[in-house]
Amino acid sequence: MIAFRRLLHSDRGASAVEFALLAGPFLLLLFGVVEFSRGLWTRQVLLDVTTSAARCVAVVQQECADAKGDYSLKVTEGFVLNQARGLGVKLREPIVVRDNTTCNGLDGFAYVELEANFESIFPIDQLLNFTSHSCFARQV
Repeated sequence: MIAFRRLLHSDRGASAVEFALLAGPFLLLLFGVVEFSRGLWTRQVLLDVTTSAARCVAVVQQECADAKGDYSLKVTEGFVLNQARGLGVKLREPIVVRDNTTCNGLDGFAYVELEANFESIFPIDQLLNFTSHSCFARQV
């Protein structure tokens, strides 16, 4: 009984107990911030790749052209996949690329639409699927 009272009044190990109580929520918050930041990164990369691909198609840059210098859908898809892969984002199929289409009621635009899944260590990756589309006026 005396040992039990002494144990109740002892403050040895209080720091370890406090650490154990706070470590879980702190680590959850820390990893949550990291994963949220990675999600924003994925969204921004998807937007950047979509915009640069639409510009590449509209201007017919070398990265989106065949050996003759004409626009090529296959070369453009490869350009898009390599750019996204280089920035750490895995795109979902299909990659939508239209050379001469209408955007917001105006004719003569290049249009690109991409989708990506956010891959996470937490079970939130099924919730975060990003879609991005971009229009760029074609050069005439």
